[in-house]
Amino acid sequence: MKNFATVSLAVLALASPALGDGKGKGKEDGKGKGKGGGHTPPKPLVSSKTLQADVSLKALRSHAEKLQSIATANGGNRVFGSAGHNSTVDWIYNTIKATGHYNVYKQPFTEIYSEGSSSLSVNGEDINSIIMTYSPSGTATGAEIVPVSNLGCTAADYPADVAGKIALIKRGECNFGAKSLNAHAAGAVGALIYNNIEGTITGTLGEASDDFAPVSSITLADGEKIIALIAEGPVTADFAVHSLSEERVNYNVIAETKEGDHDNVLVVGAHSDSVKAGAGINDDGSGSIGILEVALNLPKYKINNAVRFGWWGAEEFGKLGSYYYVRQINQTESELAKMRAYLNFDMVSSFYLI
Repeated sequence: MKNFATVSLAVLALASPALGDGKGKGKEDGKGKGKGGGHTPPKPLVSSKTLQADVSLKALRSHAEKLQSIATANGGNRVFGSAGHNSTVDWIYNTIKATGHYNVYKQPFTEIYSEGSSSLSVNGEDINSIIMTYSPSGTATGAEIVPVSNLGCTAADYPADVAGKIALIKRGECNFGAKSLNAHAAGAVGALIYNNIEGTITGTLGEASDDFAPVSSITLADGEKIIALIAEGPVTADFAVHSLSEERVNYNVIAETKEGDHDNVLVVGAHSDSVKAGAGINDDGSGSIGILEVALNLPKYKINNAVRFGWWGAEEFGKLGSYYYVRQINQTESELAKMRAYLNFDMVSSFYLI
């Protein structure tokens, strides 16, 4: 957990060059008339050693427990647009706002949320399948499975007789959305994408579209098993994808130090949402609370350049929150020019204590 000190080091690299010593005309013993810097001792210059020492394991654990409690109270997750993520956003916003040292705001944006389930039975045998994010719903009973040529990345890879059947496609070369689009264009009632390495695929089509075929993924072993069965004769499947897609409002939280040069800004970020399957304490609760704890301790020190902290929403659906933020910044060339560097922190600790 102390590896969060690397966050501190990164902040220091750009936040603390060549600062003044804060000495004014007041008496050094602080007994002046309050007109000089001696009346209120200046804050010390931020340093790697002291800021690292301020990032405590106790505080990080407390923050992690807070995220877990939020997830537990909201169905076990903090997925974007949900009550769990909205509570996360409020907690981060209120915590950083309470310091009084940051200009803080929530940045709303709207994106398509998708979730669902998939089932597959091949020649009467159940096979584990995983719905791909943004897949449309669809069912097929007793439909023949037809393997496509190559990797299904061009229309020519799909035989004419795939129409009304399920396309079996191997992972690789092009993205999953392209494979689904091609399968739909060829008239397939569904698509099965099997892995090109061992393990399952948790994939996304990238966006919602009426031009996608219903699609789910299976393992390499199951894909090769189906290929072997097809070599012996026709193979049929019962295939079902049940999908929910809806617009959801989500939020980024942006906090910039009130001190420092606002024409030279270091931006530090992490995503605040989880997947639907869990609380996301490592991915990316660890990054979120890591930069939060740095932000809470940084006001103890004097800095040269301003530091901007960003907690991004909807990262698990394709970095949507950070992309939205950048698109807004890009509309103003002068604002973009102020950003001197961006440092991202994703899964920076496992939370397994040794």
